[in-house]
Amino acid sequence: MTLYFLGFLVQTYGLALPVSLIFESPIICLEKLIRKKFQKQ
Repeated sequence: MTLYFLGFLVQTYGLALPVSLIFESPIICLEKLIRKKFQKQ
């Protein structure tokens, strides 16, 4: 039972990392651009 738990845990984190990077990276870049735009003014 412990091995199943650890296996699911590793799979979950293994899938969550690329998904979060794919969806959050463009938003983080947009936030940086917006912040730079407002800091110049």
